[in-house]
Amino acid sequence: MLKSKVDPRAIAGGLLAAVAVVGLILNDLWYVWLLLLAVGVVLISVTITDRYDYECQKCHRKYKLGIRGIIASKHGRDANGSWAISRCPHCRAVTKAKESRSHGKEKV
Repeated sequence: MLKSKVDPRAIAGGLLAAVAVVGLILNDLWYVWLLLLAVGVVLISVTITDRYDYECQKCHRKYKLGIRGIIASKHGRDANGSWAISRCPHCRAVTKAKESRSHGKEKV
């Protein structure tokens, strides 16, 4: 049996989003397709939320961003790795938090 490293929620979210986009283009029931698109985006966001920890640059404690944090915060990559500008839940400082995988190593 093949084992996939992709989370089934990400696959389901991607498929729902693709079906919703096609439905928006081809059908008059736009509100149903828009709901499917929203569910797909939420599933993908939940999958991403579970995979990453962020380390505060001020207090150096690790935390996870919620769905709202993943969607709303600015993300990027530089020579030191991936980062997100977010508020630390421990010290309440807004910093460029360093991203680290909570499950396995990051692909280069």
